[in-house]
Amino acid sequence: MTTRQRIHGLAVPFGRFSAPVPDGRGSWHREQFARSAFDTGLRGAIELRVDHDARRVLAATRTSTLAVWAAADGLHFVADVEDGASLLRDYPHASIRFRLGFEREWRDGTGQWVSRERAELIEISLVSSPAYGETWVRALGPVAAHGLVLA
Repeated sequence: MTTRQRIHGLAVPFGRFSAPVPDGRGSWHREQFARSAFDTGLRGAIELRVDHDARRVLAATRTSTLAVWAAADGLHFVADVEDGASLLRDYPHASIRFRLGFEREWRDGTGQWVSRERAELIEISLVSSPAYGETWVRALGPVAAHGLVLA
């Protein structure tokens, strides 16, 4: 029997540059998210998935099993999921998918850099290899089989 588990994680840190990620144009860049990047971008339906797989949805804001908020250090989430402890053994980090609103780009002698200034969050995923090594996900313990309630 699986147990519903409450998990908490840091989906993306603010003001920290990622490992190199593909830029969609055949090259690579390092990106960061500004503290204000999601000030208006947390209003839509957001899902928590496994490894960005649309067939493996664990929780969602529309079902009140996922809550997402911006804190000083980054974008956090809390979710109620089935069998969270075993999931976190394989997927101890987080990653996000987003729609871009506004960004700043620049190049210097060390590469191409991007600062995400405005974005709309679409999903958070539990992953094993994140773009941001600072991300984390922790099990908080078992929860009752009802929707997510945050004080």
